[in-house]
Amino acid sequence: MLALLPGESPKDNTLQRLWSAWGNENYSGHPEFLDGGIHYAVATEQPVLECGSGHTTILFGIYAGWRDIKVWMLEHDIQWRERMATVMDFYP
Repeated sequence: MLALLPGESPKDNTLQRLWSAWGNENYSGHPEFLDGGIHYAVATEQPVLECGSGHTTILFGIYAGWRDIKVWMLEHDIQWRERMATVMDFYP
């Protein structure tokens, strides 16, 4: 579903549903943050560095990736890093 999103933030409650479905509300970016991140990923001409990783990393990877902009993530938890690397490899 995410790979089919247009080049701008969804206008419906997709970001709210994504935030809720991620299952980590205490550490996940709220829908407003996701929306701002999408706008940044669509506009930036430089690589993106994200400290921590999660659904924001996936969204940045998709939106910036459409334009061949790299997204780098810093993650301190090796198991979470491996999980996120697997997800990010799915969206080359």
